[in-house]
Amino acid sequence: MTPSKYVQPELGRHSLSVLLVLLLVSAALFSDYCLGSATRTTPGPVSFTNLNLYSFFLVGLIYGWTAAGSWLLSCIERRYLRWGLQLGLTVVLARILQAMREDEWMRFFSSLGGLVFSQTIIFHLIGMPRWKISRLADRDSPNLKDEPTRQFGIGDILACTTCIAFLLAIMIRYQPSGVGSTSYWLPLIAFLTIAPLSAASMMKAVLGSRRRIEQIAWVLLSIGTTILCAAGLTLAQFLLTDLLKNQSNSPDPWQLAVTIGLAYETLLITFVGLFAALASAGLIGNKHKSSRPA
Repeated sequence: MTPSKYVQPELGRHSLSVLLVLLLVSAALFSDYCLGSATRTTPGPVSFTNLNLYSFFLVGLIYGWTAAGSWLLSCIERRYLRWGLQLGLTVVLARILQAMREDEWMRFFSSLGGLVFSQTIIFHLIGMPRWKISRLADRDSPNLKDEPTRQFGIGDILACTTCIAFLLAIMIRYQPSGVGSTSYWLPLIAFLTIAPLSAASMMKAVLGSRRRIEQIAWVLLSIGTTILCAAGLTLAQFLLTDLLKNQSNSPDPWQLAVTIGLAYETLLITFVGLFAALASAGLIGNKHKSSRPA
């Protein structure tokens, strides 16, 4: 076994307490939004007139809980149980996202499901650590864990093939309203690739090297990636849609670009920030276990 370069996050009493607080705060924010009169907007074509940064913050939470929750479920060793729970999490959060705006559930399920799928592949390829359930009998594990080599088995290959086929079927069948299929799916695919990489960079800062300079470098890389992703989504919206033609009272293109970029940046920072919070919670659990007397 090759020693992992990262601290393996622990799921114990202390980390669960932090996670429960995060979950309760998120639930309170969603309850306040659903009971209030905020304008309901979600990612997709953004206009200057219907922009609501708070709604993009909440959408970032949904994407964050989908992806970070899927990573948290990696502590379950039985793969079929883990896959089932990840699927259930995606279904529930896609329904919550649908409640924020009246649109087809398939749109949100394909976005969140694609995020879980791409993140799982990317995290596996770059060797991000899985969560581990803390056990009282396990007192001698060092901070840097020795994880078994993770290889794809037949079940994993069949699951990947099924997911790809299912997502392709959705892409063929679902026709997004207001924009063409290319204008919708290309930016989404780019987001599903870049967002996990940005989250992984932030996790490397939290769970990786204790050298301050390396931590700062990974944080800066994560921030730079989110800025690049937001700029790319904004540019794609200008190039692939008739955004300016549909704006009756639009400001100049530069001001509109800054406004839309800020909306996407709000979503991405919330997404990455939730990953950083979960990784920090796992680090707290790991440190607490390693500090217990033998």
